[in-house]
Amino acid sequence: MVTAYISPEAFRQLKRIAADEDRQQQDLLLEGINAVFEKRGLSRIA
Repeated sequence: MVTAYISPEAFRQLKRIAADEDRQQQDLLLEGINAVFEKRGLSRIA
């Protein structure tokens, strides 16, 4: 488990994207973590 603070504005945007795309917020967070890995030449394993 990982905990991170994001601003209220960022949280609202995350919720909006999740709702617009009919996805879970967690799925979007994992997508972001995988993007960080990929950018650094690592495997997308999250």
